[in-house]
Amino acid sequence: GIDRASIRNRTGDIRVIAVGGEAAEVGLSGVLPSAAGALTLTNGATLATVADDSSAGGKITVSAGPIAVQGGSTIITSAESSGDAGSVTVRGGELTIAGLGTTSLTGILSTTVSSGNAGTLQVATLGQTSIVNSAVISSRTFGSGDAGAVMLSAGSLNIDGGGFPGGACVFSPACLANGVTNARLTGIFGQTYPLSSGDAGSVVVTVA
Repeated sequence: GIDRASIRNRTGDIRVIAVGGEAAEVGLSGVLPSAAGALTLTNGATLATVADDSSAGGKITVSAGPIAVQGGSTIITSAESSGDAGSVTVRGGELTIAGLGTTSLTGILSTTVSSGNAGTLQVATLGQTSIVNSAVISSRTFGSGDAGAVMLSAGSLNIDGGGFPGGACVFSPACLANGVTNARLTGIFGQTYPLSSGDAGSVVVTVA
């Protein structure tokens, strides 16, 4: 697993493949090896690429058996200039994304704060995808660039915003009246934020 650590890049791609008990070579191109091992990102762990000039940001590919992204951990690409953010592809047997009570952002994301576009998110699991406790799969824009498309395919899907203060109410008057100011959405989104001029991306969810 990856605990409290960060793997960051700019234009270069990141590939994280949990191959299980036997070692296997993983290149930045070509066919991926079989991915049967477990992968956990926890306690603020991050896989990230950033496009901070006119060049496109690197792509992130994650493949494993069971995958957990939890406790403020993120898999994220971002655009901070005119270059587009890279895409994110996650393939697993099962996927759990869980905030676990943290107020930090938890999830699989692509973001733009500039004229570059956010990246496409492609997530596929043979079994269950579970998104709980203020966790997200989201491509979003805070700038003039567009958010990317979000595509999820899963054997089954569980989304539950409960178990964390504000997880189900998100800055509503009732939340604020009760002192909840750090509420976060839980779910799957293409988002455009106030003062941004970019378009939200499409969201396609397929559950077998």
